[in-house]
Amino acid sequence: IAALIRIDPDRAEECIERLSSIFRYMLASKDKAFVRLSEEMDITDGYLDIERARFGDLLDVRFEVASNAHNWTVPTLILQPLVENAVRHGLEEKQGGISIVIDARVEGSELWLSVRDTGPGMPLRETASKNGAGLGLRNVTERLTHLFGDQYAPRISSQPDQGTTILLRVPAS
Repeated sequence: IAALIRIDPDRAEECIERLSSIFRYMLASKDKAFVRLSEEMDITDGYLDIERARFGDLLDVRFEVASNAHNWTVPTLILQPLVENAVRHGLEEKQGGISIVIDARVEGSELWLSVRDTGPGMPLRETASKNGAGLGLRNVTERLTHLFGDQYAPRISSQPDQGTTILLRVPAS
């Protein structure tokens, strides 16, 4: 954001507004265990606006969300850390740009939520681990398994130079 102040002050101001929205959301939701998926998507999109200002056309993001998924109740701050991981480990570690697809659909009595990127992929030892190697994924895993049981741990699939997909399932509350 600091770099944008000189070259694009309007965009820098937009980023600061988005960042303040993220902080307000975090403060307002600190005592909330659950929110609607639409709220999680809004805060994630705010984070992505900041990253788009930083990376420009190198970052392509699509939301593919079924209409019946928007009002699904999910744990607070469950989506943004996964998207942040995709940007951090996908875009920052790969030459050229990446695409990220955030997909949400209702399957029976569960919400299936995935974050798929075209980054460099994860090392096999990290995909085999229940928690992955990063703090964000570890926190998401711990929260989901604490709330819903071990069967709701994220599923990780990754291919070298092809990307990574993290799949979450959230039962109806």
